[in-house]
Amino acid sequence: MTPEPIGDKSTSVMGVYASTIQHNNGFKDKLKFVLKLSKNEFSPLVGSIKSHEKLDPQILGIMRSAINYVNSDQEGISAAIEIITNSANNNTITVISDGISDAKGTKADLLLKLNGETIKLISLKAMGVRQFGQISGHRYDNFNNFISDIFDVDISKHSKKFTNEVGPDAARKNHDIMTTIYRDDIVPAVTKQLKKGPESEAQFIEHLTNGIVKHASGDDELDMVKFDRGVKGGFKVLKVDSNLLDKMKKMKFKVESVPDRAKIRIYGKSSDPKLVKELGTDDWSQLLQLRSVLQGTAGYVRNIFEMGDLLEALTTIQDYKPPALITPKQLQKIKDLEVGKITKKGERDVRDIRVPDKIALGRSKKR
Repeated sequence: MTPEPIGDKSTSVMGVYASTIQHNNGFKDKLKFVLKLSKNEFSPLVGSIKSHEKLDPQILGIMRSAINYVNSDQEGISAAIEIITNSANNNTITVISDGISDAKGTKADLLLKLNGETIKLISLKAMGVRQFGQISGHRYDNFNNFISDIFDVDISKHSKKFTNEVGPDAARKNHDIMTTIYRDDIVPAVTKQLKKGPESEAQFIEHLTNGIVKHASGDDELDMVKFDRGVKGGFKVLKVDSNLLDKMKKMKFKVESVPDRAKIRIYGKSSDPKLVKELGTDDWSQLLQLRSVLQGTAGYVRNIFEMGDLLEALTTIQDYKPPALITPKQLQKIKDLEVGKITKKGERDVRDIRVPDKIALGRSKKR
């Protein structure tokens, strides 16, 4: 896979791997994998694979997660496999992994296409990655768009305070103004809105939900998939769509700013018995964090949306935890137990070992 520059952006490259799949019925499918990354990320990844060097354990963990994901009967992927297997045609299968593009209206960074038709859109994340959207820029319009997507709060009185100049000093000045707005404008306004009454609270929840869906899914019906970077290869599938509103309506919310930081957090909790059981708690938990990060030397600000544990729990539709891996020594203990060659003392240790079987390996918990 040789990197080729993408357009005029010399820092972004694309690599293509092509192969074929020969079927027993005589037909042959074309398989194409397209990888788009920054040059700094592309070269070490592809280089280590080509040279058969030992891959980073986290990369191996993500690869295991990816294998478990595609083998777990995912909607769209399973349908494509069935079409490819049974069709009396020469098919073209294209998988595009796009780590650089920022196409308007889509949040997908992995696309599966069959004969030119998009079959599956996925937003890929690694476990622990909270960010799901951003609006970069330190000018007033950038920050106002960022805030207004989540909160129905008027901050226009501050518009003249922002500078339109560029550079580290201008970014730092505007970032200080943002910090003040989080604390002195947004928190009091939202708190008042939540205490005003049911109608005002309902408007807040609907506006908040629409903003979350916009930045998590864009205009697409896609899954957000989180791969575990550990050795076991687990994954979560999240669906952030309009169905979230039904759950959000069963919750109470509060907002808090972080002292001396351009940061605000939204917390939620529910007293609905069914939802409490699903979430596993009736206490306050973080739904969302908005923060503005100053890139001092670069002279700009990144305004970031980050998912809290509560939002992840509300939108998780599949949580796959594979059986624990067993070592050859543990496997021998199990065999010895079966034939009565193990002592009572050792038996207790063996019974704690989770043994993967055909059913366990092919199943995952859906809810």
